Amino acid sequence: MKSRYDFMLEGTIRDEVSDNLYPDPLSLNYLDFHILGEYPVPHALEKEEIMSFWNLIEKYYESPELDDVVLTLNGIPHINFLQNGDYIAIPSKTDITSSFTQRGSL
Repeated sequence: MKSRYDFMLEGTIRDEVSDNLYPDPLSLNYLDFHILGEYPVPHALEKEEIMSFWNLIEKYYESPELDDVVLTLNGIPHINFLQNGDYIAIPSKTDITSSFTQRGSL
């Protein structure tokens, strides 16, 4: 299971307890996302899917962790902006992985 944090580069700020570097959220370039294989699947949202958006994402990716990536790629800043009947594009997991790992972040 991968989340957006797995694709981020290390930042410069260290955790005081573990001494690990925090991931840098600005290292993800969503504008450089590219489709290599399948076109994103258009999906009309129902109220129940909005209320449990992670369940919808789990159906497509077999894990719910990429929900924030899908929202960001669709230009949706927060799940509360979604309404019944809105369409979102659900890209392939392969395209998400290849778009963010080609920069050398993994």
